[in-house]
Amino acid sequence: MTRSSIHRLRFLIPLVFYLSAMAGAATAAPSELSKEQAIEIIATLEELHPRHYQIIHLMDGSLERKDGFRHQSAKRVQFFGPKDHRDTRRVLRSCTLLHSAEYGWFLQRSAEDARGHYLEISSQTKGRIFIR
Repeated sequence: MTRSSIHRLRFLIPLVFYLSAMAGAATAAPSELSKEQAIEIIATLEELHPRHYQIIHLMDGSLERKDGFRHQSAKRVQFFGPKDHRDTRRVLRSCTLLHSAEYGWFLQRSAEDARGHYLEISSQTKGRIFIR
C-alpha cells in the first residue's frame, strides 16, 4: 500500500461509518403505539370524544398503494366506533395508521372547503394540523 492509498483509507473509513449510521437511523423502528394513543389519533381526526371508541386489535404490517408506493411501517387498527359524526352508534370499523419520523403514527384525510383543498393530519407527535 502506498502512502496516498493509506491517506484515502483514513478519509473513507469514517465516511463509511457515518453513512451506515445514517442508513440505520433512516430505517429505525417506529415508535410504540398504545391503544389509548390510537384512539386519540382516530378521535381527533373524526372530531369526536375518545369515549366513543374501543380498540380491538393493533396489527403491524405494511401498506402498498394503488400507484405501487409501499409504506413499510403501518398498523391496521380494528375498533368499535361511531358510523360517522352524526350517528354515534358504534359499528365495527378499521383504519390504517402510517408512521413517519416527522409525525410518528398518523392518519390523514383530504377535504375541500370554501378556501379550497387541504390536508388534515392527526398525529402522535404534532396533534392535529392542517396543510393548505
